[in-house]
Amino acid sequence: MSWLKTLIIETDYTTMVDLNLTLEDIAQYDWMNLEEGEEIQLRAHPSIIPHLPQIGIGLIAILAGFVIPIFYWVDFLPQELKYKAGFTIALFIFGSLMIISIYLRVKSTFFVFTDDKLVRKRHIFRIDTRETPYSKVQDFEYKQSIAQRILNIGIVSIWTAGSSGKEFQMNDVPNPKKANKILSDYT
Repeated sequence: MSWLKTLIIETDYTTMVDLNLTLEDIAQYDWMNLEEGEEIQLRAHPSIIPHLPQIGIGLIAILAGFVIPIFYWVDFLPQELKYKAGFTIALFIFGSLMIISIYLRVKSTFFVFTDDKLVRKRHIFRIDTRETPYSKVQDFEYKQSIAQRILNIGIVSIWTAGSSGKEFQMNDVPNPKKANKILSDYT
């Protein structure tokens, strides 16, 4: 379970990293087309905080998958559940898949703000990279509900020249005020 502890610690709102990194420092960002001298101003994964209730349900399902067989020998459970090994296996698989899917969704999404462009990358089964130079950004906004304000996360939306609607939207962005400030400074 140490991986779950790491998951919660590494992917909460503290994953918003505010560093001025150069091209040499960020070999892990080889999927980005960084120009010579271009610096990353901000990088982040979506926050995992909004997914904590789902992770809790997944953990309860995993725990139930282990605990129900223990009560097999006790007359505590109804007769129908005592002999349903498939039920406990299904609970365990359901809980595991729920947690793994959340982890993959959060860890496979990147938001990167450089001093020249905004990049969002998603990759689970296919890679979806969206680069938008600040020169093409016409409008942007960030939204936060009351709960999102308390958790310091939000939604950042971008509109570009020539698009009829939102160019793209970044959900569960940690510290959206900081992302909004960078957009304000560079557009």
